[in-house]
Amino acid sequence: MKLLVIAVLLFTSVIAVQCLRAELKDIMDQCKKDNNVSEEEDRAFIESSMDKSKATNNIKCSSKCYLEKVKILVDGDLVADALPGYAEKTSIENVQLAVDKCNKESGVDECDDAFQKGFCLHETLHLHRVQ
Repeated sequence: MKLLVIAVLLFTSVIAVQCLRAELKDIMDQCKKDNNVSEEEDRAFIESSMDKSKATNNIKCSSKCYLEKVKILVDGDLVADALPGYAEKTSIENVQLAVDKCNKESGVDECDDAFQKGFCLHETLHLHRVQ
């Protein structure tokens, strides 16, 4: 009986993660559509290993849209509370330090500003991940 309960809980957890991933992908796809990111533009950015200098304004605005929809970016600032997944891999103190550091980033407009902050956050948290 315990084995059945564990199996059901594990299955439910896997399904929940898959649903969340699908939901996040849907949000990203909608943001790309709303900001006119072409497939070529998207592919070129990804193939450049996401070189910041290769990001078009459409890609930057799409990033802003995504960060706002998942509530990582609120009123132009990154929010540590919205990053529970990273807190599981590193200390919450490191997450807050990364947010504080990256909130100092700025760009030439709102889209660039959000993109710079998001990129900084990704790079900073990636460096502090516990393997």
